Amino acid sequence: MMNLSQRLPKFIIPIFLLFSLWTFGQDSIPPPIVPDSIVIDSIAIDTIVIRRTVDKINGLRKNVNLKIPNITFNKTKPLQEGFKRFRVPSFWEKENSFGLNVSEVAFVNWNAGGDNAVSGLGFLKLARKYKFGNFQWDNNSELRYGLNAQAGRKLRKTEDVIRLSSNLGFKKDTISNWFYSVQLNFNTQFSNGYKYPDRDTPISRFMAPGYLLFGAGTSFISKNQNFNLYMSPLTQKSTFVLDQRLADNGAFGVKKAVLDDNGNVIPQEKII
Repeated sequence: MMNLSQRLPKFIIPIFLLFSLWTFGQDSIPPPIVPDSIVIDSIAIDTIVIRRTVDKINGLRKNVNLKIPNITFNKTKPLQEGFKRFRVPSFWEKENSFGLNVSEVAFVNWNAGGDNAVSGLGFLKLARKYKFGNFQWDNNSELRYGLNAQAGRKLRKTEDVIRLSSNLGFKKDTISNWFYSVQLNFNTQFSNGYKYPDRDTPISRFMAPGYLLFGAGTSFISKNQNFNLYMSPLTQKSTFVLDQRLADNGAFGVKKAVLDDNGNVIPQEKII
């Protein structure tokens, strides 16, 4: 009688053993966790869903509104001002001031005496200041004119000023208050001046005198611009008297003309 092992081929036994191990064996690696998936337009998107319990709110106030607020623009107002275009900032500072002061003095049954009078004073002041970096340029102009009318006498001038000034300064750094400065001043008046009560012979007129001052030096200017100390070792002052009669009389420090016996002016080239 033939044995079973002799009838079967030799390769059948190893295949049978492998099939038994694969069928009855236990895999030690756990299967992977498949996350939830959402299908949008036939495309599966894997997502991880985290679920938690919502705690109940205890002691909720009655006036609490848990509804979604409604947004409305019914109470909105349009802008009062229109769109403003961007402008390049200016390095100039401007100051303009003008005014008219009028005062009146009236006496009625006043035993101490006095005359009724009306006075007026008009003034105009313009200032332009340029400041950029270490440069500073100040320009000022001041005009003043005053009149007085008093009972028993004619109109008189009380104040007459034309004053122009310009100051250019430079400093080495932004911390210092000392400037290298160049300054220019000009002064004169508007109308004739008299030695009252004489109204026939003026003692001053427009550009008689006129003063022009030019100087170069240094100046100290405080941070708040309230104090200005100017020192000028180099200064030139000129006096203008554009009235021949006043100039011949030597008014305002000019050289007096030489007159002959008849009161005529002797020319300079004929003076020996």
